[in-house]
Amino acid sequence: MESLASVACSVQTSALLQVLLFSTMTRALDVIEEVLDWSGFHHLRLDGATAAADRGRLVEEFNRPGARSIHLFPFWEWTDN
Repeated sequence: MESLASVACSVQTSALLQVLLFSTMTRALDVIEEVLDWSGFHHLRLDGATAAADRGRLVEEFNRPGARSIHLFPFWEWTDN
């Protein structure tokens, strides 16, 4: 969690930094998301539970110039089976 805090602080202080965090364990992303919420760090999560209407907004926010945030993705959502 110390490494996560360090990365999150870097995102908050850098004008151009975005972090993509992939995990094969959605429960790990749940815990990371809770820590980021508790710490007040801006983050976005895109997974199978994300409503289709919200996906476009999340992608637009990711692509917005100057966006600074941590993006959480479950790895299995983006692999071919």
